Order: sequence, then C-alpha cells, then structure tokens
Amino acid sequence: MSTVPDRPATQGRLASLDAFRGLTIAAMILVNNPGDWSCVYWPLLHVSWHGWTPTDLIYPFFLFMVGMSLSFSRRLGLRPALVRASKLIGLGLLLRGGAGETVAAPPWSGRSRRRSPRRLLRKWARPFVTYGKNAIAVYVGSGIVADTLYAIRWAGPDGVKASLWERLSQALYGSWLPCEQASLAWAISVVVLFARVAWWMDRRGIYLKV
Repeated sequence: MSTVPDRPATQGRLASLDAFRGLTIAAMILVNNPGDWSCVYWPLLHVSWHGWTPTDLIYPFFLFMVGMSLSFSRRLGLRPALVRASKLIGLGLLLRGGAGETVAAPPWSGRSRRRSPRRLLRKWARPFVTYGKNAIAVYVGSGIVADTLYAIRWAGPDGVKASLWERLSQALYGSWLPCEQASLAWAISVVVLFARVAWWMDRRGIYLKV
C-alpha cells in the first residue's frame, strides 16, 4: 500500500481561505447582533428543529474551513492541537457567560477601464480577507462589546428597563425605520465597525492567534 508523502507547510496565507473565513465570520456577527431579538428577519435566525435557513450554513462552512486548514497547518502534533482547542473552548465559554447571551474613477470621467471578473472579485473580497486574518479577534471582540452594552441597563422615564445596546439601536435606527429593518441596520453597523477594526489591525500587522 502506498502512503501519502509528507509535504512541507505552505508559506504565507491562502487569500481565498481568508476571504471565505472572513465572510463566514461577518455573517456570524451579523446574525448574532440584531438591534432587537424580537424583530429579526427569518433568514437571520436558526430553525428550531426541522429545515434550515442561510444562518444554518455558518457551522458547516466552518467545518469545511477546518478540513482545508488541516492540510496547511504547521502544528500537526497532538499537544499543540489540544492546547489550541482548549483556548478556543475557553473563549467560547467566556462569550457564553456574557450578560448579553440570548437563547475606481466615475464612468463619465473617461478614465474607466475594463476589469476582468477575477480582478473585481479580488477587489470585493478584500474586506473579507482582512476579516479572515483576524477572525477570532473580531468575533470575540464583537461578543465582548455586545455583552458589555447589554449589561448596562437602566429604567427610562416610562419605567421600562432597557440595555444600552437596545437604546443605541433604537436611537440610531428604531426611531425612523420599521422594527425588522432597524434591527438589521444595527447588525450591519456592528459588522462594518469590526471590519474597520480588522482593517486597522491588518494595516499594522497585528494578528491574534490561539
């Protein structure tokens, strides 16, 4: 029986995998951070049991990325794998215990030029690449921010107690948008905010790994 020869670890990063990871993390932050959990469009919710929504694709996407990453990993030993798994479990428990836990030039300028689909795809994928390079940092960071804003609560003049998270969402979007649209707009704002954080970290070469 022939055996598969050992291959040297790949140098550098695989941009397509970073982009896919970043897109998945952005989707996860989007579905985890609505302005109001009572006003969420159904594609952004998990099904209770039978069937599926686009949100239910996030977990299998991660399993696909895990399989791809194994072939590029330099840490193939059992001990490093267990250490990294323990760190990821610890970060997950940290988030689960949080207070917020809930079950080019304009075409008329004459300077435009044809661009190949590949170049356009790479351009539009760039934000997700930066997201993917710091996937754990932006996901844990978004969870900590959400938990903190949910933990800050007080009663308004009407006597109703609400969190800072809910009050910010209401002030920015809820006062002029329908409920579901306001909730989605707030979630998109969180995604954009952490996209900027990921871009800032990437520009300075800051990459948090476990």
